[in-house]
Amino acid sequence: MAARPTRRLAHERQQRITALVEQHGGIRASALSDLFGVTGETIRRDLAHLEEAGVLRRLHGGAVSGHTRSESNFDRRLREHQVEKAAIARAAADLVTDGSTIIIDSGTTTVHFVRALKGKRDLVVITNAVTNAIELMENRDITVVLTGGVVRAATFGAVGDMAVTNLGLLRVDQTFLAISGVSIEGGLTYPNFEEAGVKRAMIAAAAEVILLADTSKFGRDSLVRVAPLDVLSKVVTTPGMDARLEAHLRDLGVEVIEAHLDKDAWDETDLEDPSQADEDNAAEAAAPLLRPALAGDESPALA
Repeated sequence: MAARPTRRLAHERQQRITALVEQHGGIRASALSDLFGVTGETIRRDLAHLEEAGVLRRLHGGAVSGHTRSESNFDRRLREHQVEKAAIARAAADLVTDGSTIIIDSGTTTVHFVRALKGKRDLVVITNAVTNAIELMENRDITVVLTGGVVRAATFGAVGDMAVTNLGLLRVDQTFLAISGVSIEGGLTYPNFEEAGVKRAMIAAAAEVILLADTSKFGRDSLVRVAPLDVLSKVVTTPGMDARLEAHLRDLGVEVIEAHLDKDAWDETDLEDPSQADEDNAAEAAAPLLRPALAGDESPALA
């Protein structure tokens, strides 16, 4: 009679293990043993069962998702300079007034920016990025308008005549721009011709153009010149801009806003990336992500 409840408990545990591995990409067997209060042998049987079902792949000391893919260039860039990008996002969000109409460019910094807008009300946001649109749809007080066009895998941003034409029909309060290079000599530059054209249309549509850029973008040039620096109204960045560039921007009448870096708000494990690790270390790299769960965090994966 006891076998049936035991099987049910095993099934429920395996469902939760599946959710955790899918959420975090990988996990340690020892962390699972601690979380569920069972032996390592029990966890190894669970992982073996889930591997047979194609849900995950076992590694030494743990497991990774069976759906693991190579990290895209966009994913990699999203993980770079996260503290700086989050600080820029918070500072830029303070510039957005409820009830305004804004354009948001594609890019990794703007992903952080749209997340910082979720408390805003009665906004109309036009964007060419499907990533931005998905994030913004969580707030029903924000109306999301996509530009249309052909979506580039590198940025998840739409480009082409459709995007440029539709942007040309608009007049908005602010454009929040992302860029690859900013220099006195080259101005605003970007490596892709089609995206550069969309950025020009975004600039032309706005009463105010605000550049979101961490300091890694300064003093460098990319292939295509998008616009001169004097199209900018504001630059939101982090401390460390080259003094000569900052002085030049201020001479042009561009306001430079330095975002406060709140490094204490970021746990170092937020910067961990299991997909960057060697396969043999993938489970170990993902293990810190379980710490909130072991501390009693009410994660959806544990519900």
